[in-house]
Amino acid sequence: MPGIKPECLALIVCEGVVEDARTHNKCILNTFNSISADDFPSRHDRLAVFMSFTDGRGEMELDVKLILHDGDDEKVVVGARGPLVFPENPLDVVEMTLDLRGIVLPKPGNYALQILADGTLIRQRRIIVKQRKKQGGDQ
Repeated sequence: MPGIKPECLALIVCEGVVEDARTHNKCILNTFNSISADDFPSRHDRLAVFMSFTDGRGEMELDVKLILHDGDDEKVVVGARGPLVFPENPLDVVEMTLDLRGIVLPKPGNYALQILADGTLIRQRRIIVKQRKKQGGDQ
């Protein structure tokens, strides 16, 4: 039904998600809340996003965006779009995994991972990107 947004039960950032072929249970590998890099721009080879939704009806367009908050400006670093399809029972839970590879992070700062359903923000979480402190005499 238009206008009814689903509930996002989980938004987990990690290195990967493995699904058991028999049970379809998920194993979430190496969760994290921040990324450290020596230099910028920095390439982050692998970032996986595990999402879980309920209370949805029918099919919606799902957008996942990694945003850099830079003062009053927001810059989309990477984004993905695809269908989010709910079974007939709105109480069912739909799980999805998105693998993002080779993300270029332009600079240290506050980033946000945003989840939108049919253009409406339903969940976001912060990811802090930091410059690694140099060791010894390299300062």
